[in-house]
Amino acid sequence: MNGSSVDYRCVLAVVDLGVLTEPVLDRAVDLGRRCGATVDVANVLEGMPVFLYHAVSPEELQRIVDRNTSWSRERLMHLLSTRPGIRGGHTVTGILAEETRALSDRTGADLLVIGAHERHGMAILLRDRSDEILHKARRDALVVKQAAPETPPYRHVLAAIDLDERGELVAARGARMAALHGADLTLLHVVDHFPVDRSNTLIPPEDRDPL
Repeated sequence: MNGSSVDYRCVLAVVDLGVLTEPVLDRAVDLGRRCGATVDVANVLEGMPVFLYHAVSPEELQRIVDRNTSWSRERLMHLLSTRPGIRGGHTVTGILAEETRALSDRTGADLLVIGAHERHGMAILLRDRSDEILHKARRDALVVKQAAPETPPYRHVLAAIDLDERGELVAARGARMAALHGADLTLLHVVDHFPVDRSNTLIPPEDRDPL
């Protein structure tokens, strides 16, 4: 969370051009409209797998990069043409989290909208790439976790907070998000379970519940 403002001015949607791309864009455009914010969309092309550097010639590798870049730009332009609420599209090459943060700084984005894919089976052991963006974003982020036929307004916002100044910021963001959508708001504070390995100084009297 940055600052005390709860109104967003610039939204950046970061997409991988996969199955969640359109839900992410729809949510970003919807939020931009509700906040009166500008909306940009970006696709980050990461480096080729290391084995390709030994399997193909530098010329062929460059052709692959150029082809992927062209396809990304064409795809973004098509998506923008169907969503007039988007200001601009960006195709960049580099490390996902780093390029997302750099582009956020350049565009002045104070809210990121990204997608997260549900994982099943052995794939659940793999870290979701959205985690990398969240840890380095230095701004608010909204993670879209599922596709839907349309982008309805949120009906109920749950804000999980700590009881400190940072918790007040989270509560303010939650309240504003609920207001933007005409949604209910619930504040949740979780009291950690009483530690099993507590020291003797924390053991309560026998006639009192330790929790």
